[in-house]
Amino acid sequence: MNPQKGKSHHRSKLQIAKKKAKSTYNSWKSVYNPALKSDVLFTEWGWKHVTEKQRTGIEKINRLGLLPYAKKLIAEMPYYQRKRYQDHHDYYEFMGIVGGVRVVAVVQEYKKKYYFWTVYEKYEEVG
Repeated sequence: MNPQKGKSHHRSKLQIAKKKAKSTYNSWKSVYNPALKSDVLFTEWGWKHVTEKQRTGIEKINRLGLLPYAKKLIAEMPYYQRKRYQDHHDYYEFMGIVGGVRVVAVVQEYKKKYYFWTVYEKYEEVG
């Protein structure tokens, strides 16, 4: 039995998920957000943040699967739930339930333009 089999199988699932998601992501370009009254651009910045090296393969697969939910949330939310300032940029967080999943989509403002930054699933906070 090959001890690397599980690892390579996992890697191939990630490769498949990335390829499929990248094609879809690249086709979006931008979506209008009513809260910001502006287009939100889907660029390589957001893609790189979602697929960062320090994220586990499972986390990357999960976030890649949430990308369509992030787009829907950004396109439909008339307000953001949280605004924060970090590393010289404003970040806007849009939270909602999409497809039965509690999703957070983050948009970064940079030089008066808005960019999709990341997406993740929001779990119930205990305590």
